[in-house]
Amino acid sequence: MEEEAPKDASAPQPGNAELDPERQRKAREYARISRRLFFIDLGIGLAALLLLWLAGLSADLRGALHLPRPALIAAYTTALMAGYGLLLSPLAIYSGYVLPRRYGLSVQSFGGWLFDVIKGGAISFLLGLGAVEGIYWLLQRQPTLWWLWAAIAAFAVSVLLANL
Repeated sequence: MEEEAPKDASAPQPGNAELDPERQRKAREYARISRRLFFIDLGIGLAALLLLWLAGLSADLRGALHLPRPALIAAYTTALMAGYGLLLSPLAIYSGYVLPRRYGLSVQSFGGWLFDVIKGGAISFLLGLGAVEGIYWLLQRQPTLWWLWAAIAAFAVSVLLANL
């Protein structure tokens, strides 16, 4: 039979944890600012896409690129993703680097943070480009059921990525 280790009376006991009110206030403040930044990011992204469409810039870009369809889709998607990333980069720096450091949630250097963002952006770009090319391929091959095959593929990719 195993002996129990002596309990340290000064150690916090489960169920008796005291919450520091100042820490709770800072956590609520951080969450409020993060939510606000999320909606600002979403609003800027939607406004940019709407402007791109309503101003005819989307059609102009497509018309300026004289490429075969798969290359056109890749070039258009690349331009769209790069523009979106550049447009929102100040907000990304603030919400992903400045704010966490201000609240003591990160000690990562700017160079390390930027390297991580670039790696994540490259992975997102490749997955996004594959998804867009796949959807256009499905639209061409299965014009009536493309949405079903796209949903099945999205589900399969989600299951795969969740189990990595």
